[in-house]
Amino acid sequence: MDILFKKYFHGKTTKKTNRLLTRRIPEGLYKKIRQSIAVVCVDLVVKHRGAFLLVRRKNHPAKGEWFLPGGRVLRGESLAAAALRKLKEETGLHGTVKKMLGGGEHFENVGYFNSPSHTITFVFLVEAKKKGPVCLDSQSDTFAWASAVRSTWHPYVKDFLKKAGF
Repeated sequence: MDILFKKYFHGKTTKKTNRLLTRRIPEGLYKKIRQSIAVVCVDLVVKHRGAFLLVRRKNHPAKGEWFLPGGRVLRGESLAAAALRKLKEETGLHGTVKKMLGGGEHFENVGYFNSPSHTITFVFLVEAKKKGPVCLDSQSDTFAWASAVRSTWHPYVKDFLKKAGF
């Protein structure tokens, strides 16, 4: 099934002026927003020479589970740009976005900030320029390159690894 997904700029907004709007918001404000609305995120199937990268999460949601790297999209940031930013921030790697694999919604009783959360997530296939060195951020405690999907992993992870050809 083909899905139409494009960027549209309205009024006097252009790609160039839109980049100027990209910024982070203070942590306290972000906490209030997360308690009120769904947050848009990107997750990444990172591949390199027949292997894929997973990280083990240190915090909720999915604390202690092997998961795809990823995170929130900043205001004014395209989804693909967010994917490359999260790749660098969470793994220290550089890469190229190959395609959008799809998306999903996450409903968590215990999410970020240890409160209920709702995220709308777009998943991208990203080709890493090289396997390392991997430098994790504070979201994860370890990583693994793998080439086979394990039955014990979260269904979301397994679904998108399968969609990516693993």
